Amino acid sequence: MSKDFLGKAAPPNYIAGLGRGATGFTTRSDIGPAREGPADLSDEAIEKLKRKRAAEDEEDSGEYQDPDNEVGLFNSMPYEADDEEADMIYEAVDAKMDERRKARREAREREELLRFRKERPKIQQQFGDLKRGLSAVTDEEWANIPEVGDLVGRNKKKVNTFKERFFAIPDSVIQGAAQSTGFHTTLDPSQQQYGGIATPADGMMTNFVEIGQARDKVLSLKLDQVRDSVSGSTTVDPKGYL
Repeated sequence: MSKDFLGKAAPPNYIAGLGRGATGFTTRSDIGPAREGPADLSDEAIEKLKRKRAAEDEEDSGEYQDPDNEVGLFNSMPYEADDEEADMIYEAVDAKMDERRKARREAREREELLRFRKERPKIQQQFGDLKRGLSAVTDEEWANIPEVGDLVGRNKKKVNTFKERFFAIPDSVIQGAAQSTGFHTTLDPSQQQYGGIATPADGMMTNFVEIGQARDKVLSLKLDQVRDSVSGSTTVDPKGYL
């Protein structure tokens, strides 16, 4: 059994499989190239497109122009004699207005300068009357003028002195400093006047007999200490030891 619709055209807006949820999709190959390339055009058409694109780049569309910009608004119209006269009149009016503004501006600047000088005069203006009075000063008065001191330095010194603090130094520190760097004003009894130390005992008064007796006594004491009494005999011969 053959189906008669197979050989017929599909109805308009028919999408196969739409009823069962199988929607189709379109690829780039189905659509074709986005634009025709230059290879598909003739040389004349390409030149025409280039000129058209250059003209579009040079001149902006009227909808993108600034409404306040009137430069070149009537360039396409012919420049006649009445246009020249109108330009001259406008230039004369602009010059007159500029002159009036200039005069007012200069007058306002002079007024502001005078007011500023009055509120904040210069040093020369402040002491102008005093400088004129110096012409009446005599030579004697000039000679009696005191010298100007360093008042700033003096005040600074007072401030520094006020900030400093002083403390009492212990006597041990003063005594140690005097002993390390000072000189003796008195001589020790054992010191001589011209240097050196005197011998406490005179060599001419030495008693050698007493010294010998003391040495013998010390020696006998040592012999008594080392003597060993065992069964009535001694281990040390006193005569042989001497």
